Amino acid sequence: MTGASPGGYRIIVVQMQRATWDC
Repeated sequence: MTGASPGGYRIIVVQMQRATWDC
């Protein structure tokens, strides 16, 4: 994954957290 844009990184973190919470 590319970390060029700060917004993209934030989205990735939220997605990861959401997946963990979903579990």
